[in-house]
Amino acid sequence: MAYTTDNKQYAENVKKWEQVRDCIEDKVEQKREKYIPKPEGISDTNYGVYAGRAIFANFTGQTAQVLKSSMFYRDYTLQGVDGAELPESLQMMVDNFSGKGTNFDDHLKKTGFNVCSVGRFGVLCDYPDTAGQKLSQADINKRGLSAYFPTYRAESIVDWDTQVIDGKEVLYYVKLCERVSSIVKQGNNFTRDDVDLERELFIDDDGFYAQKVTVDGTTQEIKQPLKGNGERFDFIPFQFINADDNTPDCGPIPLYKISTLNIGHFREDANRRQNSFYFSVPTATVDIGDMDAQEFRTANNMGKNDGITFGGTAYILQKGKIELIQAKEGSVSQSIQQDDESAMVKLGAQIVMQGQNETAEAARIRKGTGMVTLGDMVGNIEEAYINLINWGMMMNNPSGEPDEFEFNMSRQFFDDRLSPQMLQQLINMNIQGKYPDDDLYKQLKKDNLTTFDTMLEYKEALGTDTGDNSLNIDE
Repeated sequence: MAYTTDNKQYAENVKKWEQVRDCIEDKVEQKREKYIPKPEGISDTNYGVYAGRAIFANFTGQTAQVLKSSMFYRDYTLQGVDGAELPESLQMMVDNFSGKGTNFDDHLKKTGFNVCSVGRFGVLCDYPDTAGQKLSQADINKRGLSAYFPTYRAESIVDWDTQVIDGKEVLYYVKLCERVSSIVKQGNNFTRDDVDLERELFIDDDGFYAQKVTVDGTTQEIKQPLKGNGERFDFIPFQFINADDNTPDCGPIPLYKISTLNIGHFREDANRRQNSFYFSVPTATVDIGDMDAQEFRTANNMGKNDGITFGGTAYILQKGKIELIQAKEGSVSQSIQQDDESAMVKLGAQIVMQGQNETAEAARIRKGTGMVTLGDMVGNIEEAYINLINWGMMMNNPSGEPDEFEFNMSRQFFDDRLSPQMLQQLINMNIQGKYPDDDLYKQLKKDNLTTFDTMLEYKEALGTDTGDNSLNIDE
């Protein structure tokens, strides 16, 4: 759902986000009138028939699923420092990360799907309202209160602003709008209540974070979320997550070009099926010789509106001769659709590029053209969740400070392990002294084909240790 706002970036991008959503969520066929232009002079009835023939092949949704699967092809790691258990201030959040029962894993994947499709997502760090309850830390722990992280789609982040404070540009204002639907119980009767919930996050006159909540145009409260030590935040704990960076500005929309081609493919499908309907079935023609039309009708007992009867017992009297003619179905529409499909495949492949080996100049040029890769997106998501977790721990901990932890997402988006044939060749070359032990060990470690944790252990097992134990797989 789009909202009215004066933010120019929002207005410029919201229709693009909606187009991608319509494709991904298979709503294009439901919105035929939006995506298939009505030809001039055609009646509403005929347009409905023409547009109704088109079938939407959801290449966009399939691409989004492939990108998400590639993004999480290998497991991420979330742990304490050096593999230790998670600190309690983080552990208490992972099973209900959203505050509505969504765990950390599902929360992360939802973010990933949104970033690799529309290229924009927002996550707020919040805490249950305990104002006036004067809860001790024991009470808080007993009730299981913890920071949580509600999510916001691009369409719901309707306005934002930054200001330069002490020489640094900081997030100063964010406006979040959403339509909230819930069941209301009145005695034994249940009704659904829909309200417009507006949440404004801002830095107040004292330089601290505050939150204004409005329901159906009426201000309900102004909150001042606190750290675990009772202090206020001097920044807004809201995280923008984009495809190219994590700034408040709107960036590239990874699947917009693919969705545009996909809709073009859908429109051309309407033309192709219309053409097929009219011209793929042969048309019967009757050569009636020197008879006029009325003589022919009389000879064949045909009334004014009767057509010719076909079938095994049908016949034509007098000089009638039937031929079947069939126009060749044009191949232009099919060619256009094939070109669109090819272009969509190429765009999808470009997005999956790993990008680790590209030069800084190449990366600058690529981003200048509005193209981002999974590597860019994963890096942004990883950075964002580190920030979110730190903010949550600042709310959970009595000290108001975050604990240490490690969170890493894999940059391996597909199975790039060596084939058995290539591995055998490398081993043979190693035996012949043409492929160094160090390089072979690194490849074995990368493909999880060795149990040795370090290069030193590997060399000792081979009996080739030189005494230099400084080299290991991390170098």
